[in-house]
Amino acid sequence: MKTKTLIFAALSSIMFVACSDYQQMLADDYGDMNWGDNAAASNPSNTGSPSTPNTPSNAGSPSTSVSNDKSGSFVDGRDNKVYNYVTIGSQTWMAQNLNYEVPFSYCYEDKVKNCDAYGRLYSWAAAMGRKDAECGASVICGVTTYPYRGVCPSGWHLPTNAEWELLLATVGGSGDFLKSKTTWTANGVGSDNYGFSALPAGHRSASTYFEMLGSYTSFWTSSEFDKSDAHRWYFRNTTFADGNASKVEANSVRCVKD
Repeated sequence: MKTKTLIFAALSSIMFVACSDYQQMLADDYGDMNWGDNAAASNPSNTGSPSTPNTPSNAGSPSTSVSNDKSGSFVDGRDNKVYNYVTIGSQTWMAQNLNYEVPFSYCYEDKVKNCDAYGRLYSWAAAMGRKDAECGASVICGVTTYPYRGVCPSGWHLPTNAEWELLLATVGGSGDFLKSKTTWTANGVGSDNYGFSALPAGHRSASTYFEMLGSYTSFWTSSEFDKSDAHRWYFRNTTFADGNASKVEANSVRCVKD
């Protein structure tokens, strides 16, 4: 009896080794599959099953859309105007001046063609999206919550003074890197390294004169200086700097993404 038991044990060991060898052969031929659960693999209608790793990716097919994290365009739903934008460091800026009509916004010399080329010029109250009695000259606007949308499209806001400072630091302190390659007179032309394309839109002075088209541009911030002035950033020749200006002036607006 003992001899029969030994023989049976030996045969069982041989059969176990053979089965193990067969499983290893399958693994070598077909990969490391879960042989105990084939329900998902055999039932393609099972939406809860994971996708098959070998599904073709159509890598050879032409792309139907192109994504670029650095630049693109969007539509202002208020008037359906299209604007380009560009990402510079951690910020995404409009790459064109705003051209959305509101009270106390102007085309240079009141010519529509200049709005089309350079965008509109806004008093500070208009740039803030407020009435003159709320944020105009001799009135403290008192904005304390940022980002502040102002006249900008939904999803965008009027940049603070600090956001302009960050932009300048990101481009290494050179305003020339942000200026367009054309339309500036004399030594005002920039290299436009980042696609910001600042244009010499001029401005409307506190005395209501349009001046310096081709040689100067100034952008409002949402940062108030005092009851009469607000912070703005300006380009003139090789200068790109911060300064305060009368809220009555009309300057350009660039919006930054929320």
